Amino acid sequence: SSAWLPLLFAAYICFSVFWSQAPGVTARTSVQYFSHIACAYVAARTVSVRTLTIGALVGIFVVLLYSLKVGNYSEDVLDGTVNFVGAFASKNQIGFVGSLGIYFCVVFLAFYRRGRLSFILAVP
Repeated sequence: SSAWLPLLFAAYICFSVFWSQAPGVTARTSVQYFSHIACAYVAARTVSVRTLTIGALVGIFVVLLYSLKVGNYSEDVLDGTVNFVGAFASKNQIGFVGSLGIYFCVVFLAFYRRGRLSFILAVP
């Protein structure tokens, strides 16, 4: 089985601290990536795809609602534009969460919806 490949990749990320120009930032980020990969590995082994999809949709919805409630904006130092960052410090991070939400909505609508109620709840 090739199930060990993601864990090997996570270990490689953790070892990248030794040749990094900013080892403190790399260590924090590598631990975050490792924990994310480990949790995804456990979730993939224990949770059905339908449950994972619905859970991701609910979690992403809560995160985006919280970001709208916080409503932070940040000025881009390169071009001077003001961007919505929500609860994050980066427009890329909130964009990533939003794109994951779109992806899981498409997966849910294409493969796992049952009846009109689930369609109505997933479309907005």
